This record gives sequence, C-alpha cells and structure tokens, in this order.
Amino acid sequence: MSVFTSAEINRFCEVADDGEHLVSKIILIFALAGGCKVEELANLTIEDVEDCDDALLVRLPQGKTGIERNFVITGNYYRICKKYVDVRIDFQQNDRFFLKMCMGKCVNKPLGINKIGGIPQEIAIFLELPNPESYTKRSFRKTSATLFANFTKNTTALKVHLGYK
Repeated sequence: MSVFTSAEINRFCEVADDGEHLVSKIILIFALAGGCKVEELANLTIEDVEDCDDALLVRLPQGKTGIERNFVITGNYYRICKKYVDVRIDFQQNDRFFLKMCMGKCVNKPLGINKIGGIPQEIAIFLELPNPESYTKRSFRKTSATLFANFTKNTTALKVHLGYK
C-alpha cells in the first residue's frame, strides 16, 4: 500500500478540475484531516458536518472503538470543501453527506465504501504516480497517520487522531 506526499496532495487539490474531481478532493481532505476509515466516510451524514463560516467542524460518530472524534477543516482546504457544501446543501433528498456528482450537481446516490475506497487509485492515476494500483482504500488513513507522525512525535496524540483507545 502506497501513501501520498503532502506535495502530491496539494498538487491534486490545486490542479484537478472541480467539475470532475470535486468529490474526490473533498473525500481526500476529510480522510486526511480526520484519519478516517472508508466506512466512516461512507456513513457520514449532513448532521455530522457543520459550516462555521470560516471552518468546517466534522463529528465522526462512534466507530468500533466506541470513541467519537471531531476535526476541523480550515484555510484553503475549507474553501475547496465549501464549494461542495454549497452544492450539497441544496440537495436535501438524502442525509448521507457524500453524494455522486454529475456535471457539477449532486445526484440522489450516496457514495458507498467501494467507490470511496477506489478514490486513492483515481488520484494516483490523475497524478501519473507509479503503480497506481498500490493506492488502496487504506492509503488515505495511512497517509494521514504518516503526515501526522511527521508533524508530531507524540504517539498518544496519533492514537487519538486515528481513534484508537
């Protein structure tokens, strides 16, 4: 399983067209900011995401470990997420947060774990990275852990970030 570098993440978020890759960008941002599993992203609802004008507050419900986690998205990543939130808010027929997009509009079809799990490979193909098949559904979580561990050497904080007891 391969991981993304921060430069690759930034390049994808800056270069990829929002019309075609907006949902992939948002899932990438959410997964990395929260150390999320594919199942957690697929089960996220609109009630779990709160727009606080210059930041998104995301609440991850209790998972297998019984721990509820929260994370905040700010700055340039907030501006990217805000584009999706604005389109998503207008589409209230489904309570799942991540919906399929077609031609810049949400469709009443929630993204499941298989579609979300395939996004790392799609990003690797877009970035023309070697061995795109090595980017699996676990790549987001491992990338998040790697970037977090490089930022802080505190293993307790890393465990909290990933939702371990």
